[in-house]
Amino acid sequence: MPGANVLVVFYSRTGVTETLALAAGVGAVQARASIRLRRIRDSADEKTIAEHKAWLDNRDRMNKEYVAPTEADVAWADAILLAAPHGFNASSPELSGFLKSLKSSASDGNIEKKVAGAFVSTSLGAEDDPARSSILSALAGAGLTVVPSGESNADSTADAQPAEKPVASHSTEVALAQNYGRTLTSKAEALRAS
Repeated sequence: MPGANVLVVFYSRTGVTETLALAAGVGAVQARASIRLRRIRDSADEKTIAEHKAWLDNRDRMNKEYVAPTEADVAWADAILLAAPHGFNASSPELSGFLKSLKSSASDGNIEKKVAGAFVSTSLGAEDDPARSSILSALAGAGLTVVPSGESNADSTADAQPAEKPVASHSTEVALAQNYGRTLTSKAEALRAS
């Protein structure tokens, strides 16, 4: 039986969450998965984005490198991993649109026997992070089987203003993301085989 299909969907402004999403994708590939990497598009207006050079430059680059997630991607996937910047939750404009599309896919029968996971960039392993918990609840509400990330991480502080923050311990966070990609793939394969 071929490996699982893993859809890695992320929203990133400066590239930090992108790096961790790529690491999760590497972990999935290490577990013999086929992956698709997709970037959620910005909901902010051009004037706001233009005021932040790093956001503008990275947005333009990432939009060239990654297409936006589609319902066809969701139908293809056995597992969906959603990665968001620090402080973003299920009601953040960028994420809420994708999460609503999952509910639509569920009504079309495209969610059956799929697993999902999520992380927020600066609290990757923190099971109790409120932003991550809201995303996982939304994924479960769409009918997906949620897979926790496992290890906890002490850096799970929240900011009032959602913004991508540098990864505190980059190598640790990358390793956690890779492990999560492998774990999610393994769970997807087990569910698909049942």
